[in-house]
Amino acid sequence: TKAQQLIKLHHDEVENCSFSTTSSNYSPTMQSETPWSAVGLQQPNLATNRTDIMVDRNSAILERLLVKVVRARDGEGCFLSASACQQLRNYVSVIASLYNDVHFHSFEHASHVLLSANSLINEMLKENY
Repeated sequence: TKAQQLIKLHHDEVENCSFSTTSSNYSPTMQSETPWSAVGLQQPNLATNRTDIMVDRNSAILERLLVKVVRARDGEGCFLSASACQQLRNYVSVIASLYNDVHFHSFEHASHVLLSANSLINEMLKENY
């Protein structure tokens, strides 16, 4: 069915970390799996203060991490449904909307913290495996 094809396409995007959002061409691999020594080197400037782009990027990173958790728990054949991914994006969007417009404690800052924490977790996992 059409729904199964969309879920399969989404599964393949999650597996390959090739998310392409409606608001930008973004791959979470660009920022989330970049070695610390290479952060900012020879990479496109992906900085933005657009909330919609940050929501898409943060959702993509969280989806990728959740897929890893689900697969570790339930086996390699498992993945997040399109509905679960949309719920996650909606959740991140609600979180973004709750931030006040304060320069030093904003959704943009929270997004930077997520990227840094994700990179740190990836580096720690590489060392253990």
